Amino acid sequence: MESKKEQELQKRSLLKTILEKKKKNKIASNSIEILSRKKGKKLFSFHPSTNKED
Repeated sequence: MESKKEQELQKRSLLKTILEKKKKNKIASNSIEILSRKKGKKLFSFHPSTNKED
């Protein structure tokens, strides 16, 4: 019984970290796009870890 609870907590925290990472990646790639636009040339969309949108 205890282990099931622990597994659930681990799963939840793992999902949380994954979501946070995705959010950070999105913010990072957006800021890179904005920076490159300000320079007048759009660099390639830069997100190496996420090649596909969910």
